[in-house]
Amino acid sequence: MLQTGEQAKSFTLQSLDGIAYSQNNHPSLLIFFETDCPTCQLTFPYLERLANIYKSELIDIVGISQDGEEATRGFVERNKISLPILLDEDLRVSRAYDPQAVPTLFLIDEVGQIIFTQIAFDKDDLNTIAAKIAELLGREPVIIADKFDGSPNTKPGCTSRHLEGKGAGDSGVTVDVYKQCGERASRIEVPENIDPFEYCLRFDPLPVIPPTVERVAKMLATTAFAPEEIIGMIPPNYGAATVEKIAANAVMAGCAPEMMRVLIPLLRALRGDFFCAPFGGNGTPWRGEKHPPHGETANAKWRCESFVRAG
Repeated sequence: MLQTGEQAKSFTLQSLDGIAYSQNNHPSLLIFFETDCPTCQLTFPYLERLANIYKSELIDIVGISQDGEEATRGFVERNKISLPILLDEDLRVSRAYDPQAVPTLFLIDEVGQIIFTQIAFDKDDLNTIAAKIAELLGREPVIIADKFDGSPNTKPGCTSRHLEGKGAGDSGVTVDVYKQCGERASRIEVPENIDPFEYCLRFDPLPVIPPTVERVAKMLATTAFAPEEIIGMIPPNYGAATVEKIAANAVMAGCAPEMMRVLIPLLRALRGDFFCAPFGGNGTPWRGEKHPPHGETANAKWRCESFVRAG
């Protein structure tokens, strides 16, 4: 990966609008991203904020998509991105800059020297980039990433597309972390001569209560939420925790139907990184600092103050 102090590589890429883009003799911020990377989706609203602040200044803030036009256009529309987006479908520019993960940001000055890089999502790094851009432009620094805005302070990214080996450059399945409705839970027909409890033991060594259609329906009857409504997207793979799937899991755990009034507000409060088993932290400093595990608050001590009825 190109490092701070090195010269940026020159390139020309087509934008989604069909316009050829080449680097100019003024500062630029390059953002390498993938359309199926949840961390990239998390990062772009902050970059939009940055671009809006400096929209009348001589600085290029551009995204470089490692996916095809169709997937990229869908990503841009879903996330309401107004930044110029370039297409690196053959990954030629990605190989030249060699980011190890996405999103990766390269801040380049007016003489083409890289003056700062950021890998994955890091609020401190985003604010550092904003401050360095302000310095380059002779403006007062601004804070674009508030520590207490509801998003995690850090979040690991995804492997850069050019490092994925066989099939590198193929677009992945985009994860929409903002969608409100999910798929209905799948159903399994168990033959009458098989005990449902014994059937469940084939997949889970712990005894569970079979989540039959009737039992799940009783759980759902205690809430006004639609079964397909998403309460939260659960990392690391961002599975959709719909009301129906929460009800099915509650049945297996032995919850009474009225517990849904507790479970839904609880899961809504703990969704996202706050409801993620820790993984991905580093025990030794990297780039001069330690990084917390994904889901940094998962091991924190929580105290329940009160419950608000939800449905």
